[in-house]
Amino acid sequence: MSPAFYAYIHAKPDGTPFYVGKGRGLRASRLHRTHNAHHRNIVAKYGAENILVGKVECSSESIAFELEKGLIKCLRRSGVVLVNRTDGGDGMSGLRHSEEVKKNQSKRMREIMIPGTERYEVFMANRPEKAHLGHRHSEETRAKISAATKGKGKPNLKGKPKSPEHKAKVLAAIIARPPMSEETKRKLSATQKAVWEKRKRGEV
Repeated sequence: MSPAFYAYIHAKPDGTPFYVGKGRGLRASRLHRTHNAHHRNIVAKYGAENILVGKVECSSESIAFELEKGLIKCLRRSGVVLVNRTDGGDGMSGLRHSEEVKKNQSKRMREIMIPGTERYEVFMANRPEKAHLGHRHSEETRAKISAATKGKGKPNLKGKPKSPEHKAKVLAAIIARPPMSEETKRKLSATQKAVWEKRKRGEV
């Protein structure tokens, strides 16, 4: 059974809402992903672990969108400043972006992957795993984790032998993978060369 849709609110540590969205699964808790720059700045300022998340489950995606629009309208009428760029109800599942939007998204992602660029530095400073740096579990939690994992092997242990069935599936997937186009090869080569040049100059 797929996770239910819901409308959610992100709020600052003092309880002030600053974003309303719609999602399902782990969408509401993924504070550093697919949100606009204003949203990311607020998360960076207060820390992802200090952002309050509230959710209201809905029976369908369309109802979740209607609730999202209603919350945005109600909060804005009350004078709450939200970082939402729209009035909600957009981004329906299955939405197909135009070629221009796809090119702009591709350009932004390429900039994120090049060390030394502003987008790369912002991404590295706000990456999700930083929210957990320095966090220590309580003794009680550590004891529970130890008890739950005691006697179990490490599933991702390097060198662990794979079953013949697993090997066959991996091989079939590799064989079925379409070959890279010459254009893709040239782009990958150009990206690697650019990174290598930056390393030689000591910029990485």
